[in-house]
Amino acid sequence: MTDVAIIGGGPAGYAAALAAARRGASVVVAEPERLGGTCVHWSCIPTNVLLAALHVSLDARELAFLDVLDAGDDVSMPRLGSRRESLVRLLAGGIERALRNAGVTVLPGRGTVVAGGMDVGGELVGAPSVVVAAGARWEVPELPGIAADRILTADLVQGLLAAPASALVLGGGPAATAFAVEYAFLLAGLGTSVTLASPGASVVPALDPDLDPAVTEALETLGIDVLREATVVGGAPGKVTVAHAGGESVVAADVVVLADRRVPLTDGVGLAESGVTVREGAVVVDRSCRTSAPGVLAAGDVTGGWMTTAAALHTGEVAGAVAAGASAVTRLASMPHVLHTLPGVGWIGESEAALRAKGADIGVAVVDLAANGRAVALGGRGGYLKLVADASTGELLGVHVVGPDAAELMAVAGTAMQAELTVADVAALVPWHPTLTESLVDAAKQLA
Repeated sequence: MTDVAIIGGGPAGYAAALAAARRGASVVVAEPERLGGTCVHWSCIPTNVLLAALHVSLDARELAFLDVLDAGDDVSMPRLGSRRESLVRLLAGGIERALRNAGVTVLPGRGTVVAGGMDVGGELVGAPSVVVAAGARWEVPELPGIAADRILTADLVQGLLAAPASALVLGGGPAATAFAVEYAFLLAGLGTSVTLASPGASVVPALDPDLDPAVTEALETLGIDVLREATVVGGAPGKVTVAHAGGESVVAADVVVLADRRVPLTDGVGLAESGVTVREGAVVVDRSCRTSAPGVLAAGDVTGGWMTTAAALHTGEVAGAVAAGASAVTRLASMPHVLHTLPGVGWIGESEAALRAKGADIGVAVVDLAANGRAVALGGRGGYLKLVADASTGELLGVHVVGPDAAELMAVAGTAMQAELTVADVAALVPWHPTLTESLVDAAKQLA
């Protein structure tokens, strides 16, 4: 017997476990593979290790071009792969220690929801509360004329020992084109000739459309060809035919990268048998992560939506707290999104276009980052920050940025929106100089 049983040890699962344990609950987690899930082992963290190394390499190349320093060797993918593996082990070990120190029991095996608790390989773990955090699985579609061995999902990109000569990176999936932009950037920086095929009219659909040209320019500077409203219609060895907004093109592509083709993993975890409602392939939950079955909660990718680690950690925290008897609700509307490219891309809330389409009365401020001291110190890289707020109340409704230190800006903007600060509140902040946060304060001053 335990107080809370959790199916899955990925971000949603271990966040739920720690949240429940902090509230005094006994917790058992069932994980069939590795603690940390897809994010730690095959997606976010290894990708960020590769991107971080690429950032340093690109900065070194730029400074070498300016005769500031002598550039070293290009990135060694085998050595970078070893670094990736060691850092992933470091983080996975930290998660394991955190669970152990919290008194959480981890059982190897796939958990399933059953009457009275969770089944793990034939062993019943009795529990009044069960959190389903089974995650997602890769779903690789058949592409006309493209052999299966030419198609790479994000986890396979991590294991490449050499950059392919050419690649077509396809957008789509739960994060739309967003992660495709990171993989296009990564491969192009490693020397691959890259074509990015966006399924929609914008490169990053959730980003304010006014900033789309800045993203496109950054990608094209690296030599990436961007195709919009694109669909694969055929292929041949080393080539792919793509229909797009400008017509039809045959592009060089030794490999085709499916950056984010995941679907919620709802099969084999006892959902239907337990009366848990699944709609359009995802578990249906309320804002407290409760499902339609009493005592059963769900969090993370299995519930669909954006299917990002940030969302999984947040919903896992809420599910774990509720499972342990506390009250909590999710606040995904103020969750920031970041792409670790150069320049960075970030957004939170809604765009000006989306809000005007709803008839909202809004104020808009745009700041040119070329005038920001930190952006200049980082190499004079420009960019833009756009702030959208309610014209009458000053409530922050959206912050969108293309520029250096986008992650910093999204962290501050996310904090401000979570705390329900107004533009007057943000305008009154005293940020450190030089930082990119100054640009957010400057935008708020335009509207305060």
